[in-house]
Amino acid sequence: LFGPLAGWVSDRFSKRKVTSVALFAQVVGLAILCMGMGFELFYVSLAGFFLLSVQSAMLSPAKKGILKELVGSQRLGMAVGWMEMLTMVGILGGIYVGAEIFVSLNEERTAWDAGQLVVFAVAGLAFFSWLIFKPTPYTEPKSAKSFETPILWSHFGALRELRSSRPLFLAALGDAWFWAFGGFFFLVLVEWATAPEIVRQVGDEGGFRFWFGLLGVGIMLGSMISAYVGRGRVELGIVPLGALAMPVTLVCLTRSDPMSTSFNLCCVLLGIGGAFFF
Repeated sequence: LFGPLAGWVSDRFSKRKVTSVALFAQVVGLAILCMGMGFELFYVSLAGFFLLSVQSAMLSPAKKGILKELVGSQRLGMAVGWMEMLTMVGILGGIYVGAEIFVSLNEERTAWDAGQLVVFAVAGLAFFSWLIFKPTPYTEPKSAKSFETPILWSHFGALRELRSSRPLFLAALGDAWFWAFGGFFFLVLVEWATAPEIVRQVGDEGGFRFWFGLLGVGIMLGSMISAYVGRGRVELGIVPLGALAMPVTLVCLTRSDPMSTSFNLCCVLLGIGGAFFF
C-alpha cells in the first residue's frame, strides 16, 4: 500500500535520513507492540504490527538505494551479497532464537508475558541498530519533485513505467517471485514441523527451529560465495544456478524423510540456491 510513497520519500530526501527515521520508527512500533502485550490488548498489539509493516515499507527502498551511493558500482555486488546475507540470516536466525526464548519463557509465564519479554528485548536491539547507523555518511537527495496526492495511488502507473524497461521489470518480477516462494515454503515448513509424527520425535517447534537454522546456514554460505564471485562487478551468472537449484532441491525434499540427513542437507542447499538467486 505504501510502496509508491516510500519510493518518493527515498528519492526526495536523503536516504541516510530516511533510513535513520525508519529505524527509529521500528523502535516505536515495537514499543506499542510491547505495551499491547503488557495490557493483553490484541488490537493495540495489531497496531504495533501494522506500524512495523509501514516502517519496513519505508525502509526498504532507502536501505537498498543508499548502498550504491555509499560504495559505488564497482563494489555493489559484494555489498549486496553481504546485506542480503545479514538480512536473511537475521530473519531466519530471529525465528530460531525468538522461538527458543519464547518457548522457554512460556513454561513459567503466560503467552502474553513471554511475548512481551521477547518484544522488549527485540526493541532494545532495534534501538542499538539505530545508534550504530547514526555515523553513516550523509547522502544527497536524488529528486526535487514535490509531493502530489496522486502519488498515494500511483501503483498502476508505476507498474506501467516499470514494464517500459524490460530488464528492470524482469528483475522486479524475480524479486517478487522469490519472496512469494519464500513465504510459501515458510508456511509449508510450519505445517511440516507440526505434523504429529514429527512432534513425537522432536517436540513442539523443534523441527521448525532446526530446519530454519539449517536454511540460515545455507543462505549465509550462498551469500558469502555470491559476494566473493561478484567482487568488483555485478555477476548475474549465478542467478540461473540459484533458480535451478531451488526447484531441484524442493523435489529432493519431497522424496526425503524429514528426520533424515538428506532432508537436512536439502535445507542447506535450498538456502544456498536462494542466496544465489536473490
